[in-house]
Amino acid sequence: MKIFLAAFAAIPLVCFTPIVHAQDDAKRTAAAEELITAMHADALVDLQKTGMKKALEARLPKNLPPDTLKQVQDKIDTGMDAILKDYTWDSVKGDFVALYSHAFTESELKQLIAFYTSPIGKKYIEKRSEIEGGALSIMQKRVQSFMPQIAELVRDTMQSARESLNSPSPAPTPAETAPAPAK
Repeated sequence: MKIFLAAFAAIPLVCFTPIVHAQDDAKRTAAAEELITAMHADALVDLQKTGMKKALEARLPKNLPPDTLKQVQDKIDTGMDAILKDYTWDSVKGDFVALYSHAFTESELKQLIAFYTSPIGKKYIEKRSEIEGGALSIMQKRVQSFMPQIAELVRDTMQSARESLNSPSPAPTPAETAPAPAK
């Protein structure tokens, strides 16, 4: 009888736990969607596309005649637009929702929403690309200071590898050439 009562008592747990989890997941997903809207995350795709175009244009030779430079820039713009035509906010929105809904609880998402909809949160969103661009610039400058040392390390390592490939291998020792004992 006790086993029957215990099994009967467990029925609500087994039956309703998935429903509760689904409701929690739905609330967290809705909060994540609200957060990415408050963060204006949809602008990130366009910012990235613009950044990619600028990075390509920055690699162009500096001595191109202005008319040639304009033609090349136009070709880059047209080509990048064609390549990235399917890279839209709608194509990544679900991934962002999943990212935030897995990283934060519903309560944490609501706190983030409160921040991003506050005056300081809105100011942060306004300044975000400037701040992130500045941070990237700082890091790139710092890494540039290490580049000569890194290049030297790579050059020395490659030279050592070439030398070891070109030198004859040492003769194997008798222990290395002896047949394995039979089992």
